[in-house]
Amino acid sequence: MPETRSQLKLIKDADVWHESIAAKLDWLAPNPDDDIRHHLNNFVRCGKDTVVRTCRACEDYQVHPYGCSIKWCPRCNWKLAKARQEKLKVWAAHVKQPKHIVTTQKNFGVITRQKITDHTANQQRLRDSKVFEQVRGGCTSVEITNGGDGWHLHGHTLVDARWIDASELAVRWGEIVGQEFAIVKVKDARGREYCAELTKYIAKGNQIAAWQPEQIYEFILAIRRKRFFFQFGNLSEMRDAVKAQLEFQKPERIRCECGACNFVFKTVPGV
Repeated sequence: MPETRSQLKLIKDADVWHESIAAKLDWLAPNPDDDIRHHLNNFVRCGKDTVVRTCRACEDYQVHPYGCSIKWCPRCNWKLAKARQEKLKVWAAHVKQPKHIVTTQKNFGVITRQKITDHTANQQRLRDSKVFEQVRGGCTSVEITNGGDGWHLHGHTLVDARWIDASELAVRWGEIVGQEFAIVKVKDARGREYCAELTKYIAKGNQIAAWQPEQIYEFILAIRRKRFFFQFGNLSEMRDAVKAQLEFQKPERIRCECGACNFVFKTVPGV
């Protein structure tokens, strides 16, 4: 029962954050190109439009809310996080010495696509450096925050490694991002629930909703079609095996009460 109440509160909060973001984007009234306009319209439709699923055999139907599946949408980002968590749990079962690494860098005033490109390239440079030579594999998740003192890009990396020298890591990461040193953390992840940390949202819904309209729009333009989750080493090598195990664990395909599983889907605009 407490878990159900918690889930209901999360859904309610996500609805509030979504509507707040949509209202701010509407107030800003941007004049984007057709691609961005379609992207924003898809976000606004989320939770308002409905999807009607009709059985081809008996014509019985069910109605479900429409989801945009946009990675920054408060109503949908949990689904992306959950899918990554399931993948990570399968791989982590084979890891005996997991380490959770956090890499940060100085805040900056404007977030752009180039800033994100540079950050992900720097994460790759770090993985290719000597400090990672004992790392057998892992994944990196990039998170963006803005608490009023500028944009902050940082990475959460889970590695399969016996040892990571935090001091050497701080110096090397600092060199890569053009700082004398950088704040980093290396935490032993054995016996801890680290999946949530490594599959965080790009930015939390409540944080996006608190930003100014111009900041939200700036953020959306910067992250459009950008990747924020990367696999490497033995995690990449196990990709097919992990996928096969997850497919095997999937529940049976949804069927109509008549027993058929062939449906027609139609999206109905909301009011």
